[in-house]
Amino acid sequence: MMKQEELQKYMREHDIDYSLLFYFTNSRLRPNYFYFSQHFGEGCYLIPQNGKGQLVLTSLEAGERQAKVAKGRIFDYLSTLIPRKSTVGIDKDNITYPGIGQLKKSLNARLENISETCVNLRMTKTEEEIDKIQKSCKITKEILEDTVSEFHKFRTESDVHKFLKINAIERDCEVSFNPIVASGKNAAIPHHRTDGGRLRRGFTVIDFGVRHNGYCSDITRTVFYGKPTNKEKDVFKNNIETEWECIEKIKEGVSCEGVHGIAKRRLGNLLVHATGHGVGIEVHEKPTITDGNKDRFMQNMVVCVEPGSYVLGKFGVRTEDMIVVERKSARLITKPQGFIRV
Repeated sequence: MMKQEELQKYMREHDIDYSLLFYFTNSRLRPNYFYFSQHFGEGCYLIPQNGKGQLVLTSLEAGERQAKVAKGRIFDYLSTLIPRKSTVGIDKDNITYPGIGQLKKSLNARLENISETCVNLRMTKTEEEIDKIQKSCKITKEILEDTVSEFHKFRTESDVHKFLKINAIERDCEVSFNPIVASGKNAAIPHHRTDGGRLRRGFTVIDFGVRHNGYCSDITRTVFYGKPTNKEKDVFKNNIETEWECIEKIKEGVSCEGVHGIAKRRLGNLLVHATGHGVGIEVHEKPTITDGNKDRFMQNMVVCVEPGSYVLGKFGVRTEDMIVVERKSARLITKPQGFIRV
């Protein structure tokens, strides 16, 4: 399982006897549960200080899986597996407050929050994870290419939005976030909520990703609808050159705020958000490439680089690609694209 031994080492160092990771259908928060158990369904993953982890499932979920089947409520059943007054690590950020209360009552245990530890372990990726992310990116890239080639058929932002989501489903994926399709002056709003408005002359930002086998992608393409002016071409050129310069700077040991500084120097007040972020089983993970983040890139981090240029009420440009951090450079998963006129 993903980095379970590293988590168990932390548990031994901090005298944590067991760790519990949960996922229930009334909560969409389950990244650490999935990460360590690699199980999509609801239940509990029990990790002892040493040895193998164990899925604990209800009879409805168990099927033929190798799991302990809870007799009654999972919280009560766990009390038969964990000695009283043990120290138990819980993913506090991904369990409800009432759930914590029930767990305390059932286990009579001392609870320690391991959420940040789990998130930090996920910052760097195994080769298996990188392979899964690369496949997710390949699917996303293909759908975006199809979108561009079919763009003449679309009339509204919603037409593009539907096309992206339908193509994800047809490839047995789900979208990793609600796609952004922002045309004309809407492109100046980085998190524009796609509406039924018509596609307008100028830049259209298409920010899209899929989740495939549990792992996300996040890629943005900006296309131009109509005939561009030289100034519009220059804005795009500066943005894509900024993306390339940031990517070329990234390698093991370089600071996140240093890379963001490159984007700020080139784009100035046109840049209104971070220059990028980690991607994995969640579409936004550590690290964040922004001011004040002194975290340094580590080998096998997977990040997206996404500088943007925005003038409110007029236009927006964003270009975004994904890379793997290596010791001496960044390895492209997807390659920045030149000016795309549709």
